[in-house]
Amino acid sequence: MTAKQWAARQREEASLPVLDRRIAFLPLRARTRHCLERMVRGTGPCSRDMHGRLPDWRPPTPALTYVRDLVRWTEGDLLRLRHFGRTSLEEVRRLLDAHGLR
Repeated sequence: MTAKQWAARQREEASLPVLDRRIAFLPLRARTRHCLERMVRGTGPCSRDMHGRLPDWRPPTPALTYVRDLVRWTEGDLLRLRHFGRTSLEEVRRLLDAHGLR
């Protein structure tokens, strides 16, 4: 995707209702966005471990693609994501608070 296409897509996303926006286009730091995008690709905590076993914990939604998916997750669920810590959690809290979704 070129820079022009990316900018056009961001403008398009910004015109959508908040719950219909894709997480990839939210104003998040790279680390936070990558942790959430890992769930989109299906390589998040639901993936099998190195021994082929599935984890005991199941996420509230099968993927995190839209903000509507994100609001279904509790803070505890988010903290279970690999490399998602307190700083990332605070960033998501601020974003959701800014839109009155928490």
